[in-house]
Amino acid sequence: RITMILKNNEYSLPDFKNNDRPLTILDVGANVGVFAIYGKILNPVNIIHCFEPSPTTLELLRLNVGHIPGIHIHPFGLGNFEGEVFLNVHPYNTGEDSLRFQYKNNDENRIVSNRIIVKLCNAAKEFDKLCVDHIDVLKIDTEGCEVDILESLDCRLNMIDYVILEYHSEADRRKIDNILSGFHVYGLSAGGLGQGTVKYINSRLING
Repeated sequence: RITMILKNNEYSLPDFKNNDRPLTILDVGANVGVFAIYGKILNPVNIIHCFEPSPTTLELLRLNVGHIPGIHIHPFGLGNFEGEVFLNVHPYNTGEDSLRFQYKNNDENRIVSNRIIVKLCNAAKEFDKLCVDHIDVLKIDTEGCEVDILESLDCRLNMIDYVILEYHSEADRRKIDNILSGFHVYGLSAGGLGQGTVKYINSRLING
């Protein structure tokens, strides 16, 4: 994960992005904080809001980045409603904890994920609580909830310059393209069939 984000620039911004001023970054599915660290490497004064629902992962997130000025940790996930939901906890990889998917051991042909209850909040409401009129970067890696989050944000997407996210099915990728019709793709990588990372830039930054 460290290599993919910090060395291979999986979530990088375009080279022409001006990072002289502080950026406001939303890291949804912050995991243990590697992308938040990347955001601080870009500019130490960047403001980063980390959203992470898993209690165990939250402990690591707080240890890794909780002491860094300008990083704010929100101990819940985002979606298109509010409530308590089951999170499927991957036995080996915190980056694959998911509300949608369960880990299956193909050798033994059985589900081995643990399930815990976590808090989910409405993405649009939490966006409004930040009381900002502009977001530079929205990064989403939520193992299958990306579409729900984007649909919840609705017209608020116009306030975002860059959206960087993972997709976990070809159907989701097509839905994401439709939702982000006001954006252009500036980066795409596929980790397999129906799985990868897409990076979008708001059309107003190009047309303007």
